[in-house]
Amino acid sequence: MKRFMNAVVIALVVMAAATSWGFPLPQAWEFKINNFEMVSNPQVAWNPQGLPVQVFGGLNNGTEDNWGIAAVTSIIDRNGGGIVWSDGDAGEHISMVFGGLDVKTIIAIDSDLNGFPDQFTVRTMAARTGSFADFYMTPTQATPVLGPGGRIPNVPFNGSPLYTGISDVGTLIGKFNFAPGISNSDPAALTQVSTDTLTGPYSGNGSGYLDAIAGSGWFADAVDTDSFNTFAGTADVSLQFNFRPHPDVNQPNYGWDLNSEDPLRGNNPVPEPSTILLLGGGLLGVGFFARKRGNRA
Repeated sequence: MKRFMNAVVIALVVMAAATSWGFPLPQAWEFKINNFEMVSNPQVAWNPQGLPVQVFGGLNNGTEDNWGIAAVTSIIDRNGGGIVWSDGDAGEHISMVFGGLDVKTIIAIDSDLNGFPDQFTVRTMAARTGSFADFYMTPTQATPVLGPGGRIPNVPFNGSPLYTGISDVGTLIGKFNFAPGISNSDPAALTQVSTDTLTGPYSGNGSGYLDAIAGSGWFADAVDTDSFNTFAGTADVSLQFNFRPHPDVNQPNYGWDLNSEDPLRGNNPVPEPSTILLLGGGLLGVGFFARKRGNRA
């Protein structure tokens, strides 16, 4: 009887976790994300004394320099299962609001030795209000048409990441903080970006990590696994991004500074539906066996 009850409890817990999902989440997953971002231009001066040179000025001051919105366009099974979900499947949309990133340091490099920098490494830290990346299930896909004026209110978030059409109409499924440890030489940095300009139009690439906030939503709880080792400890989600000006010159940019495409990667320890079906079948077998024993008695 004790074994039977244990099987019941395990099955119910696993099935409850699975049925709370609004979209399929493989054990090794990747989100494809389309971002629209704002970037504050740091006030810096180039000092041609030595290479590389760390440039200061308007940095590490606690104010938000980077924020934006994003739409998840697809979910990929990294174990070879291909695309398991695309935006709009079953009428579902996943949107994100992120920000609270303050430029911490800038490393400027004059690679052709002409006295002017042509490469920059930009690292961020959390602004005084904290960093955030919040995911929502929304009735429609997040779009850039409202531009930066879509913030609610149209001021820095001050700890309340609100954006029209996402956080005001969506269901929160997980809150995350940007996690330190992306840089070996600066473990406290949250993100690291390489670019060839500080004045725009921006293009380049970067990387960072996210930590799930337990209890903030089923998605955050599902991926709270400490799957990635960083230079400062562990993190739950890894992100890589390539950014550029709006790719279509014939379309308005709605006031955004840049557009980026970010794969987010993570792991989910909850069994996939096939495993749940096996477990359910085993549970039915246990129930049938218990009933037969009762009849014999």
